Amino acid sequence: MSGVEAGPWTRLDAEAVAAYAELTQDFNPIHLDPDFAAKTPLGRPIVHGTLTLSLVWPLVAPGAALELCFVKPVFVGEEVRARRIETGVEVENRAGETVLAATWGEA
Repeated sequence: MSGVEAGPWTRLDAEAVAAYAELTQDFNPIHLDPDFAAKTPLGRPIVHGTLTLSLVWPLVAPGAALELCFVKPVFVGEEVRARRIETGVEVENRAGETVLAATWGEA
């Protein structure tokens, strides 16, 4: 397992989200179109969940099993970081809110 307890704070801005959309071919307007997102219950664009999840992997041993829970949306422009906790890894925002919980599962 990695000796790192927490990853760096990472701003997931519109440029990062657009690059991830291009890489994954996921062009859902909830991620990319502020006008579209403004008409949804969330009110603004959100980061792809799997982009947020990608912050977890540097803190996880190869082959480890995780059970995932996407707790809250990450809005485009927010800063988040992954950190190891006793039960697994979580991603938190600058407000200290857990946005993704990844608990150790059975491999």
